[in-house]
Amino acid sequence: LEIARRQLDSYAFVGRVERFEASVQRLMDTLGWPVFDWMTEHAGDRVNVSEGRVRRDELSPGVLDRILELTILDRALHEGALRRFDSGPAPVSRTDRSPFSAEPTDAVDLDFAGPVPGFGWQMPESHPVTGTGFRWIGPLPEATLFLPLRRERDLHVRLTVQKAITPEVLAGLRLRVGALEVDLRADREGEPPLVLAGRLPASTPGDSADPLRFSAESTTSPAALGRAPDRRQLGVAFSRLELRPVP
Repeated sequence: LEIARRQLDSYAFVGRVERFEASVQRLMDTLGWPVFDWMTEHAGDRVNVSEGRVRRDELSPGVLDRILELTILDRALHEGALRRFDSGPAPVSRTDRSPFSAEPTDAVDLDFAGPVPGFGWQMPESHPVTGTGFRWIGPLPEATLFLPLRRERDLHVRLTVQKAITPEVLAGLRLRVGALEVDLRADREGEPPLVLAGRLPASTPGDSADPLRFSAESTTSPAALGRAPDRRQLGVAFSRLELRPVP
């Protein structure tokens, strides 16, 4: 137990499921990250909730007593974590963890099969036939990329869409950068894969830290659509993002 407590004390952040929104805010403050607009607008909403979970009052006294007996060390560790959270944030390391620490650039070629500098993305996966790597927006209908951009000139945006959970969700896809919305047009009609292209207007140097915010109309699961047992909440899947200065 003492080893576990020391390990817990070594972490920059420890959150609480019981206070999820406050924990997310604490994490963002600790790492210097902004909070999703979607999270602010939908505070209190519950997503990805386990179905059919047994409640404490549904357990027989004998079963409950046995669980409490077997988890005495777990509960002691948990209670210590609760006290730590309630006492306030731990001192933040001087190490810069901000996604904005990279130098601004006007040329981006991002492969979604690898790490992405942002939030709101599912784990990468590959197309079973082509091998192309991609990531879904999900479980929330908004995902963010932190790409410090040099925007002295307009930038041409090319976004390769690998999949969409439904045509309606793809049709509702939006890209915002700061207060601007980029008008994305498909290179052709029909099902993905396809390329969406648009133009990001030039702006002032102070806007280089504005994140790229992708929002879908909604997310849903293949299981809910009767396609597969996959219960992940999915929106639109991207394989590549390219940004280049307009000549």
